[in-house]
Amino acid sequence: MDSFRTAAVQIVNSHGECESERRDFPAVNRLVVVAAAALLLTGCPSEPANESTARSAPAAAEPQAELPPLPPPQFEAGTCRIESEPAGLRVFVDGRPVFDAEGKPVVTPCRVTAEAGPHTVTLAGEQSLDFSRQVRFDSEDEFLLTASVQEGTSEALQQPLLQMPAGQPLPLASLNSAGNEFDPFVAADGRSIWFAGDRAEGRGIYVATRSGPYAMFGEPQLVRLTRGTDQPASPSVTADGLSIVYTLRSKARIWGLTRENPLQPFSERVPLHFSSDTGETWPTCQSTGDGERIYYQQEQDAETDTRVVLRSGPTKAFSKVLIVDMPGGVPCLSSDGLRQYVYDGQQLLRARRATVREPFRDGVPILELALPNFVAAPGYRQYFVTDDEQWMFYADDPAASGDLYVVRLSDQPGWGLPLLGEAVQPDEAGPKSESADSPQMAMRDEPDAKQLRDEPVEADDRLPYTRFREDFRSLVGQKKYQEASALIERAAKNPELTAAREMLAWDRDDLEAMSAFQDDVARVIESLEPGDEIRLGSYRFELIQASPESLTLKGKTREIVRPVADMDPPDIAGIVDATIAEDDSPVRLRLAVFAMYMPGFPQRTRQRYAEKAGTDGEQLREEHARRLLQQAEWELDRQRTTTAKELLARIEEAFPESESAQRASDIRDSLYTRIQWTRRGRRQWQTGPLGEFTASDERADGSLLVSPQRYDHFELTMEYRTNSPTGQGGVFFRYPGSGRPYDSAFKIQLSNDRGVAADAYSTGALFSFDAPSKNAAGPQGEWNEFRMLVEGTRVAVEINGEQVLRTTASDPEIPKSGFVALDGITGGISYRKILITDLSGSGD
Repeated sequence: MDSFRTAAVQIVNSHGECESERRDFPAVNRLVVVAAAALLLTGCPSEPANESTARSAPAAAEPQAELPPLPPPQFEAGTCRIESEPAGLRVFVDGRPVFDAEGKPVVTPCRVTAEAGPHTVTLAGEQSLDFSRQVRFDSEDEFLLTASVQEGTSEALQQPLLQMPAGQPLPLASLNSAGNEFDPFVAADGRSIWFAGDRAEGRGIYVATRSGPYAMFGEPQLVRLTRGTDQPASPSVTADGLSIVYTLRSKARIWGLTRENPLQPFSERVPLHFSSDTGETWPTCQSTGDGERIYYQQEQDAETDTRVVLRSGPTKAFSKVLIVDMPGGVPCLSSDGLRQYVYDGQQLLRARRATVREPFRDGVPILELALPNFVAAPGYRQYFVTDDEQWMFYADDPAASGDLYVVRLSDQPGWGLPLLGEAVQPDEAGPKSESADSPQMAMRDEPDAKQLRDEPVEADDRLPYTRFREDFRSLVGQKKYQEASALIERAAKNPELTAAREMLAWDRDDLEAMSAFQDDVARVIESLEPGDEIRLGSYRFELIQASPESLTLKGKTREIVRPVADMDPPDIAGIVDATIAEDDSPVRLRLAVFAMYMPGFPQRTRQRYAEKAGTDGEQLREEHARRLLQQAEWELDRQRTTTAKELLARIEEAFPESESAQRASDIRDSLYTRIQWTRRGRRQWQTGPLGEFTASDERADGSLLVSPQRYDHFELTMEYRTNSPTGQGGVFFRYPGSGRPYDSAFKIQLSNDRGVAADAYSTGALFSFDAPSKNAAGPQGEWNEFRMLVEGTRVAVEINGEQVLRTTASDPEIPKSGFVALDGITGGISYRKILITDLSGSGD
């Protein structure tokens, strides 16, 4: 076999990529195999090629049939109705302003249509604090958002890019330096920009962040692990923000950095793809948002082609290499990899494809855009178009000494479902539609308009103190102490907060401590001397000079100036902690208060600062725990069990050593015995801890556990376990209280049927009516988590954390309100940790 070697055969065509296969061929320098169009359409062998042997180059392809044009993209729409006090507030969705059909800004009260899914809605007024809340825009059920907004100053309305005209480039002054900045990449959420730089801090990848898509970026920071003598280039970041991919311009190397969450620094640097051929260079690259494909340019022997290296999952190695026909050559892709952009200094084009396994269609112009300062530079990923196609970021002349610019492409996003608002009357009806996932059931009882109006909508139904506390923490976290003080004064006069007087006094004490701590910081900064060690994050610096406004620090290559006002709270706290005396109890208490309110502190660090403050610090933590405990008890008083459980869990997690944590544990365990179930039939139920009921294996007709009250809107959470091969049971709901439940109620089936195909009789089914999307039952003898939500005729079921059913339950023979009954007829099943939350008059 000396004359043969195993080679990776690249199946390519003139348009795009396909799979690869391995065969034995005579040794050749460059191997080219061209596939017919039929092979592309029917599929190719899927065994991956080894990246170190994949060195094929495309040859002239046989004529291909012209690909059919792609249809216009389709986007599912959802709506949200928004009301506010005061009215007349501007509306932003994910930081983007909402306009009506005439292009005028929309103000509350209004209805907003956006792409279905979760979005952050922000309300802003000239004399109001910004109000933000995450809501889900749904194609079937309209979300109602109501907000009471406090007086103050809006930040959203002050964003400098809001009024920026389209087509006029703007230099990104905060990012540019005397060095070279190039290859920009903007994350999918628009809040961070990543670029390559050769600056005073070193050659590497830099990142800068901002508060929203219309704000300016802050000072860039060098991603330390990318620094080196070889110039890193072409950074891209996965959609979850957990991985960076970049190349080395003068080598054939693609590197990756990873981290565990987007708030942490990158901690691991790994080679993702490389070649030992010294004649190759890979000057540009870009990863898709899922991190499973990296497109890159290869230059060798004065020839350039574009390739993609693939892996089969986020933890797998990159291996398979394909040559692709990339419009423009340089990858400038949308996050999903389905759009490629090409810009030549005069015109911006978009090429599309239906899937990442298909070739791109020919590019179509989307904008005539002449940028006089744009000097085309081969071998650079010189520009980047945001996923919404509203902005393009570019380097003017990266081959010389590039600076970064942004240009607005259109007044509103050019891709995706347009945000569209319309004015509504304050007394207009709320939810406008109802889920009808089960056609056979929807036909049996179509809800009328009155029924829809009578069903509850999601609104701001927080406790008065909870609402105050969240606003207070927000103001204190922003160091808006005067506004926080005014908020306390208004709360003290609010009769709804009479029962919270003691907690308001604690809040006032904390505010005074936070305000005084600013003086403590100033004194500590003034006491610093040249040569002192200053720690910022995980790095240590030598102090050169300190002033009330800034610290001048000695870096490895240059002096670094850090404004005190811009330093991260944990860094401020660390300097104070290292400087003050151990027995300076007043300052140590104020430091502990600062750590309790400011972002960025792990719970263990907060606890450590409180411990250093002695008994005062211990009392501080107990007061914060007691605030949560009191809110949990108030929530239980109004039957909001789910919210109460969340508050109790927060106490046990954040303040495990407190007296309140023990009280929280006792309350949580007692919840499961609060429901007084009525036992029906001949079943002798066995009971156990955590409110457990067990039905033995034998059949006992008519055996039920019936709730003490009727429900029409409720949430049921519990754990269940099947105890025998034939064990089964379930949850009857809207049961009238007498008669055979199978004839007069709906039932969610629970069985010992792990691995059985889902149907209308399996675990999670609306028994005999609608099958679950999957059978998520666990093995016999193991506890399964169960949650169901019933809102009128709408029913949703989760088993072991997976939503398995979302349907409509409607039958003229079954009442719209009834009892919940746990089935013990067949037997061989246990239930425990059973909680029912009545949602008829609450927002829980």
